[in-house]
Parts: sequence; structure tokens; C-alpha cells
Amino acid sequence: MKLLAKAAESCLPLVCDTKEAGGDLFFRLNDDRMLAWLLVKLPMVQEALDGVLGGMDEDAKVAYCLGFLVSARSARRVALMLLSEPI
Repeated sequence: MKLLAKAAESCLPLVCDTKEAGGDLFFRLNDDRMLAWLLVKLPMVQEALDGVLGGMDEDAKVAYCLGFLVSARSARRVALMLLSEPI
């Protein structure tokens, strides 16, 4: 359990706001941080899957790779965030 807590403390701040209260650490998902994390990870996943994605157009590649990074339930929300964010 300590290993999991240590991992959470080091990784969750990449995508969450954190607040310490009463000796406990609380996390709340931050859309801006999540989007930034996805924009860093997406090219890495695309590169790793390049051989598998050879025949797909660019939009299909992005959608396929996003599926590896987010759950199906939140994929639409993430896609809307990506489309509304100037790159």
C-alpha cells in the first residue's frame, strides 16, 4: 500500500491539483494538466504504434492512439478538449 501511495504522490500531480489537509493529500483532476499530459504522450504512442497504424489517415491514427491513453467513456470529452485547444 505504501508503494501505491508513493506512486500516487509522484504521478497524480501531473494531471491533478493537490491539496494537503490534516496530514492527508487530496487530488482533483485538472483538465488543463490532463490535456498537457495527453499532448506529450500522444506522439510517443503514435511512434510506438507506427507499424500497426500504417494505412490509417492522420485523424484515425490520433483517435486510435487516444484510445490507449483514455477510457472510452472519456474519449469524447478529451477529443472536444483537443479540438478546442489551439495547438
